[in-house]
Amino acid sequence: MDHTRTRPDRADRRFLPGRIDRLDEDAGRGAAIITDYKVGTAPERKKPIAFDRGAELQRVFYALAVRSLLPELRSVSSQLTYLKHDPARTLSLTNEELEKAIEQAVGFTDAGARLQRSGEIAPGSAPAFFDSLSVALPADLDSYRRVKRRSFAQANGALDKLWSSQ
Repeated sequence: MDHTRTRPDRADRRFLPGRIDRLDEDAGRGAAIITDYKVGTAPERKKPIAFDRGAELQRVFYALAVRSLLPELRSVSSQLTYLKHDPARTLSLTNEELEKAIEQAVGFTDAGARLQRSGEIAPGSAPAFFDSLSVALPADLDSYRRVKRRSFAQANGALDKLWSSQ
């Protein structure tokens, strides 16, 4: 498996702080399993979720970090383990699914960085992303969104797929 496309060049690196809860490496097989423990209950899902509108990017970025730090690995799996279940419930991203998620996450990160550098950051499409206490918003938010919808869509076009992602 060729991971060169999903490893940023040294000049293009972005640093995101984080701590992996558990990393199991099998050097003989060239494989690693990344586990992030969650204290809540697992979401009920019919199909695997890679991004959940950006809320679950953590395990994707952990996999990218492990690949960058341990380039000799041939296989990386990244999983969330929910401890509130008995037995614990694990949701994994592996193989092509993880590869696709990493490529998309790198693309979303690049798009977000370009937007930030350009000064064209705009609210996403889902009102659930707003916290009225952390951002000064107009009194009539619905009206404001209607007036600005086209401008917001143009500014955030590169991130639209993230906001609606599974």
